[in-house]
Amino acid sequence: MNDPKDFASGQTQPQAPSPAQAFPLMPPTEAILDETPTKRCPMCAELVQRPAILCHYCGWSFRDGTTAEQRLAKGQPLRRRRSSGAQFCLRYFLPLIFILCVFIAIMWTISSELAKAGLLR
Repeated sequence: MNDPKDFASGQTQPQAPSPAQAFPLMPPTEAILDETPTKRCPMCAELVQRPAILCHYCGWSFRDGTTAEQRLAKGQPLRRRRSSGAQFCLRYFLPLIFILCVFIAIMWTISSELAKAGLLR
């Protein structure tokens, strides 16, 4: 059954080409695996995003290959501090509110001056 010979003519059937021969433009499997959006942490073997610098499961640093305990012993922070909602509000919303208040005050002053001069009904 597995013999590739055609018993009627006595000739051998052509073998199917290998995938590398059939699809020469297809990249090798290793190249496909390198393009995945995740990578494995060498310390805890959890999947993390490829651009990650620190493993958020165990604290492994992909940059210098140290654990969280080693960085604590050196006095380095475990992770970068993220800005809180209050910092975001102070940085973006308060200046915007200030500019809006100044604009309203200027418009109020102009409208009251125009009303005093009788140019505004």
